[in-house]
Amino acid sequence: MIEVELRGLLDKSSYHKLLTFFDCEACNIECDNKTADYYYYDDGILKVVDEHSKGKAKLSLKVGDEFSGLGTQEHDVYLKSSDDIVACRIVLGNLGYRIKSTVNQTRKNYTYSGVEFSVKHTNDWGYHFEAELVVESQFEVLEARNKIEDVCHHLGIEVMTSDDLRKFV
Repeated sequence: MIEVELRGLLDKSSYHKLLTFFDCEACNIECDNKTADYYYYDDGILKVVDEHSKGKAKLSLKVGDEFSGLGTQEHDVYLKSSDDIVACRIVLGNLGYRIKSTVNQTRKNYTYSGVEFSVKHTNDWGYHFEAELVVESQFEVLEARNKIEDVCHHLGIEVMTSDDLRKFV
């Protein structure tokens, strides 16, 4: 499974406008508030996530260049409960991984025109969105990226370039 994900920043007004639009026009509306511990990891993203709204928790590893929008391999291991997060942190710590940051996210997930959107607010990023598609092979990545960009353009929201994303992060 390869995740093709693009991101963009929003101001408060465009954030609320997008939420209102999706609440009326999108499918699969889901509240998805969570807290994520991000670890230092050179080849992608390693995080432990407490999915408050879902009552779940997971260890998540995304392998690849998160900035390019050309796909990362994502692997999730679901924990029995959020109580297992402490044990997961201990295991990762003993393996030498250190927490880089802890991020509280207020977010809602939607599906619109076949693209999955998360409309989010965090202290680090402020108001922003993620748009993604999951594909089976590397051959499908550019087509997926183009579809995401087309849908974002139709919605009037701007996707960050890989250079802009690298600078921001």
